[in-house]
Amino acid sequence: QAALDELGVAADFQALWAYPNPERQEVVAALGRERADRLVAIRSMLDTGATVVAGSDWISESMNPLFGIQIAVTRRPPDGSGPAWVPGERATLAEMIEAYTINGAWLARQEDETGSIEVGKAADLIVLEENLFEADPMTLKDVAVQLTLLEGKVVYRSAGFE
Repeated sequence: QAALDELGVAADFQALWAYPNPERQEVVAALGRERADRLVAIRSMLDTGATVVAGSDWISESMNPLFGIQIAVTRRPPDGSGPAWVPGERATLAEMIEAYTINGAWLARQEDETGSIEVGKAADLIVLEENLFEADPMTLKDVAVQLTLLEGKVVYRSAGFE
């Protein structure tokens, strides 16, 4: 962690790679279980105190950050059809929200302008249909966006949202 901080860099993860699927099983077979289990080591990085950032390197299964957050929090297939892959590498919901917001802004050197809800920052916000902290972690990817603001201006409103 000290080395990352000293360099001013972050550990950047594509959280959608953190669950078992056929592609990952090929990687496990090629690398061996011990080495493969160190892939997408989000918890290990968080535990060092490193700044963890998350995003998507499209093309992937989804560009929806809630999909990536669900995977990072559960490390299970999105449909819940299997066990967690290296469950000790799970992150918390709060940690992943930070990874997708303020930590991403820090990485872009824009943390004084965006990435958190504070007076004087760009009002880039979403309103969700439910509180993520009260939702079943296996349904996070399905929580709908009701409203999107970009610099305080409505750029998306779901039908029926008032």
